[in-house]
Amino acid sequence: MPVSPTPSRQGEVFPQDRLVFATPGPEDSFFGYYDKSPLDSTGVRLLCLRTDCAAPLPGENDAAEVGFWSLQDGAFHVLARTRAFNWQQGAMLQWLGPDFSRRIIFNDRRDGRFVSVILDVDSGESRDLPFPIYAVHPDGTWALCVDFERLYFPRRNYAYAGIARAEKDAAVVEGDGIFSLDLATGAHRLLIATAELRNRVPLGSMDDGDHYLEHMMFSPSGRRFMFLHRWHLADGGIYTRLYTADLDGGDLRCLLDSGKATHACWRGEDEILCWGAPPSALGRLRRSGRLGAMILKPLLGLYRMCRPGPALSRRVSGASYLLLRDVPGGEPARFAPSQLDVDGHPGWNPVFSQWLVTDTYEDKQGFRQLILFNEKNRQRIDLARLFSPEVFNTPPGNCDLHPRWDFSGRYVCVDSGREDARCMYLFDVSNIVTG
Repeated sequence: MPVSPTPSRQGEVFPQDRLVFATPGPEDSFFGYYDKSPLDSTGVRLLCLRTDCAAPLPGENDAAEVGFWSLQDGAFHVLARTRAFNWQQGAMLQWLGPDFSRRIIFNDRRDGRFVSVILDVDSGESRDLPFPIYAVHPDGTWALCVDFERLYFPRRNYAYAGIARAEKDAAVVEGDGIFSLDLATGAHRLLIATAELRNRVPLGSMDDGDHYLEHMMFSPSGRRFMFLHRWHLADGGIYTRLYTADLDGGDLRCLLDSGKATHACWRGEDEILCWGAPPSALGRLRRSGRLGAMILKPLLGLYRMCRPGPALSRRVSGASYLLLRDVPGGEPARFAPSQLDVDGHPGWNPVFSQWLVTDTYEDKQGFRQLILFNEKNRQRIDLARLFSPEVFNTPPGNCDLHPRWDFSGRYVCVDSGREDARCMYLFDVSNIVTG
């Protein structure tokens, strides 16, 4: 049952004929990140967080309803509430495998600690697990986790409010890293230590700021996972390494060590598509630590004052979409640089594998692009051009589209800012991807 969005403004391209569903206001309805489907495998229930919190960052007293929209009658069904959510990744809310239709999992804050909750949407039965989740294995039996109490300090926008322990505010926190969590027993153990990565091919710039691990994603089969090792630089920026590992945290492979890597996704089992930069002179300068910072910091200040557009940013950083082979010593290859020339949130279709979905950040007029790309014939389709009000374009309260395929590969769901609230749009693209 589609719900008409607010009237479009001049310059907006909104495919009304493809709109399957749009969440109404006045509450904010959103999902979060781009690496999981809010629509269940049966295609009838759309997971959502709903809240009246309007703050740039949700605070410790803010809560969100956890529920789903029924596409059969347009009703919202409240299942639970959470006090562990942020605007970028929500509460890590997702359908739980292997069926992706009956159980959900999400993070919450209870009794002074962060937990994860598994809930049966039909029976209402739930149980708590002693660790918040980050990425869930496709078979639904275990998850990768980080310490969100630690993440609060180096990565506040992607963390949760309510717990701030001073002992976890350090360059490297002892015992921090990527953990595994058994979803049946609650047992958890450290797989990869942040300190281990801090000592792996050390650089001078590693002494300048906090180290943290994030953006874990399993390959489609769950055979391996990727993650980012990041640390703050003295010039005010962030240095990033992209790694993959086996399921025990071993066989570590650094696929990109240029310092520039943002959004990524698996392309099958053996490749990763990532927005990033290949190794360069600028990257080598950023690796060197305070000497490089002394040179770069004043130049970066002038650069930011000029408010550079995407074209200039790409020329300075050398960034583009890169294909990375999941092999030791592989070389990055530029991917569709003339068709996909700005950073976005990419995802390969789970069924029709030649199709990629991605997006853009807002342009100077406040519009964000939703893009489909066919790898075989290099066809780019600008599916939508959605207006984003200024209130949703300023971090930390920004509302990115974060496009997500459903399990059938026929629908794309996005978060978007309207004049009154955050909302979710579900578009039918089946005749494009099957044509």
